[in-house]
Amino acid sequence: MAVFKPVDQVGGRGVVIASKIMLLRKLRSYDGLIEEFIDTSGGIPGLTPSYHDLRVVILDGKIIETYIRVPKPGSLISNFARGGTCHYYPLSKIPRKVREIAARVDRDFVEFGHRVYSIDFGFEGDTPYIIEMNEQPGLPFREHGMANYRRWHRSLLAVLRKAAHN
Repeated sequence: MAVFKPVDQVGGRGVVIASKIMLLRKLRSYDGLIEEFIDTSGGIPGLTPSYHDLRVVILDGKIIETYIRVPKPGSLISNFARGGTCHYYPLSKIPRKVREIAARVDRDFVEFGHRVYSIDFGFEGDTPYIIEMNEQPGLPFREHGMANYRRWHRSLLAVLRKAAHN
């Protein structure tokens, strides 16, 4: 199994999960990329029991937000726009392996200056895999808590102020 993602879509639109052969045929017809399918059905112990992706939002090397997106019943696609739900967790609850990988990734990006991005992880068994990285992480919704909403925006403003002074 593999996942096809069109390069010109967002919010899970155009995502297809199918056999690699079928997707390779599709890739000849559409601009996109193919990712290995990560079987996240085993969940993340202590956080979620089944299919998921774990998003880590990083601003200038600091993890400022972590949440798990869960697909709607009957789906494997966890995007909000496709009916997925979001569950926020404090950084202390996020597995150490994920925090270590995120720190290693950020060290590789320091040379590019100020950084605002997210990394999506999926666990297959007890192993975290990077699913993708996003140069434009989604902004938090007020409905998910004003404290988180304010913290995220204050952190972004701090990065923008630093960038303006450089």
